[in-house]
Amino acid sequence: MEASNIYEAIEGAQAVILTTEWDEFINLDWIEAKQYITPPYIVIDGRNVLQPRLMKEIGYDYIGIGRNNY
Repeated sequence: MEASNIYEAIEGAQAVILTTEWDEFINLDWIEAKQYITPPYIVIDGRNVLQPRLMKEIGYDYIGIGRNNY
């Protein structure tokens, strides 16, 4: 199945694995994105381009690869 936008691509997912530094993913409205993702709202940031504190404040279980995630 092909998605026509990012929100369609993440719809129903329990986790998002970010492996790119493309602006459309970095600047994604992560608050809106949460409406499409199902709990437990996991984001694995393989490029460490997102702000861990902000992601956790929004309600994501944020994991930055190679980062201190506490």
